[in-house]
Amino acid sequence: MNPHRSVKWGLEAIYCSSHLFPLLYDYDDQSSPFTSSDAFSLPFSEGYARLIIMGLVQELELWLKSRLWSHLRKMHGRGWWMQLPKKVRKNVATRHRWACGQIGTTRAGSAQKVEWLSFGDILTTLHTLDGEAWQRCLLAETQRKKGLERVLLRIKAFRDHSLAHPKPRPPTLRERLMLCSSFERLPSVLCPREWSHTLELIEMFRGLYDEARTNIDREFDNIDTVGSQLKLRKWLGCPQLERPEDCNHKYKVPKKVVNWRLRVGQICASIDPGGIVFFGKPY
Repeated sequence: MNPHRSVKWGLEAIYCSSHLFPLLYDYDDQSSPFTSSDAFSLPFSEGYARLIIMGLVQELELWLKSRLWSHLRKMHGRGWWMQLPKKVRKNVATRHRWACGQIGTTRAGSAQKVEWLSFGDILTTLHTLDGEAWQRCLLAETQRKKGLERVLLRIKAFRDHSLAHPKPRPPTLRERLMLCSSFERLPSVLCPREWSHTLELIEMFRGLYDEARTNIDREFDNIDTVGSQLKLRKWLGCPQLERPEDCNHKYKVPKKVVNWRLRVGQICASIDPGGIVFFGKPY
């Protein structure tokens, strides 16, 4: 059982806002970047922050396109293109004609491809889906269309202002924090129960005593090895995350949940290599 894609984005946003950005900004003077005393790490931290931010927006847009295409293709087969709103198809036709004039019709290919949809076209199309279709399309637990639209519009505003049309100045701390806040909202709108379980699992990681936190973080770092996977599965099978040799619970976590816990922990370790945010001491 894999976590919903938005769970990964929410965790990346938490990592940026709680760890990366404090390295780059003085939170008491939000207009001044690069105030950390560790001057050597600043360029790396800034580059990593930009990489994560760009990756978040790109992954979201590509995932929405993929889910929209898969849903329409499944429901309508080869006639999926005609299910797009007329306005969207007109936008795509204009975009395609311009591309044909720039690179030729052969390289441009067919106009009836989901890749030609803009972020705005995606939002327009999702808006036309009824509640159940919207829920199936996005693999959501809820039918909170308006809530998602508000979040996506904020992300789109950042994308259009800072990424699609770059400005001479880098995004401010406030703009970056607002973007991270929007990405943290995504899983709470699309899969609130799973997101709640994710945050509970992280608190369990952080609630372990020092040696156990270090050990479980190390096992996630070495998850590609068979030994670490077996050890982690036994460890994650305990409801309270007690070490296998210390766990006396008669009830064990179902295999499906263990697999989910394993995947969430793997995501946390890949985002947070030093284990500072997700495997660190409780705040």
